[in-house]
Amino acid sequence: MARKKPVYQDDYDDYEDEEYEDDYDDGYEENYRNPLKPIVIVLAILLLVCAAIIALLYIRLQSAEKQVAELSTTLSAAQTELNRVQAEAASATPAPVSTPVPAATPTPTPEVTPTPEPMPTPEPTATPEPPLKDAVTDEILAGVFRPKDENWFEAPRDAWVSSEYMLSVHWGPGMEWLENMVLYRNNQVEILAEQNHWYLLRTPEGKYGWATKTLLTETAPAGAATPTPAPADADPI
Repeated sequence: MARKKPVYQDDYDDYEDEEYEDDYDDGYEENYRNPLKPIVIVLAILLLVCAAIIALLYIRLQSAEKQVAELSTTLSAAQTELNRVQAEAASATPAPVSTPVPAATPTPTPEVTPTPEPMPTPEPTATPEPPLKDAVTDEILAGVFRPKDENWFEAPRDAWVSSEYMLSVHWGPGMEWLENMVLYRNNQVEILAEQNHWYLLRTPEGKYGWATKTLLTETAPAGAATPTPAPADADPI
């Protein structure tokens, strides 16, 4: 005789089958979830952010356009007011008033004033000339040797070159001094001082130098009324 299956055994099997199916379904859903779902969510969020940014930019653009329109209106009103003020100022400028010409005033006849007699002009007092040694300064000599005070003449004396051909003029009283110019026969000069048998002379051109006494004479040569000027072709060495 076969054993009869207990009733509670069937109930247990049914309960076990249902619990197994539920666990199987949950595991299947967890393992086979749609992988595109997170991507779609991220894209939706990005679209929302972009839409918000575009909306903000549109609002700012509308506000800027409104401000520009208001500024343009204000400038137009200011220009209109300026034109009106200028027009009023131009119309309010008064016309130039003609100045009446004054009547001619008769010129009074000047009274004749007697001319005073001129006072006699006092004769100028002659200023004594300084001594020759003081009149010829070192600046005038321009490097030419200056003689001692006792060797100067009281006044310049005329002299002429008596050399047969030419006369070498030196920077000082002696042959050891270099030449600074050359004179020729019958050239007229002025002698200012004497030292060591040499004369300090001055040419008509205002040049100074020393020449040996033996080649100068204080006697005017024949035809010396118009003396020949000393040539300036020799430069100082």
